Amino acid sequence: MRRDIDLGPLHRLLDLVGTAGAALLLETLIDDMKSTQTGLDKAWSGPDYTQLRAHSHTLIALAGTVGDSDLQTIAQQLNTAANAEDKEQIAVMRLIADQKTADLIAALTRLHLDAGA
Repeated sequence: MRRDIDLGPLHRLLDLVGTAGAALLLETLIDDMKSTQTGLDKAWSGPDYTQLRAHSHTLIALAGTVGDSDLQTIAQQLNTAANAEDKEQIAVMRLIADQKTADLIAALTRLHLDAGA
């Protein structure tokens, strides 16, 4: 299920960097989001708390950069759970974080395609 994401902050950032910069910024954000998603996928098993902390911290920053406050909040909760080594809370957060991360990657990809980049 696709969710609506307010990318207003990202649009303002894209306006600041101009057309050529916008394409590069979107490509970088998409690559970073996919890398973070892959890192989280590997860290779920076990779980690997060190990697969960690292990748959730990156996800907090990426979500904040584009203005996805829902994902940013989830990533913060995941980071808190990883710091506490709370396996139960991490399991709860996994499905939510995975879906919201996938939603943001899809939104960024659509924006990149719409921009003709």
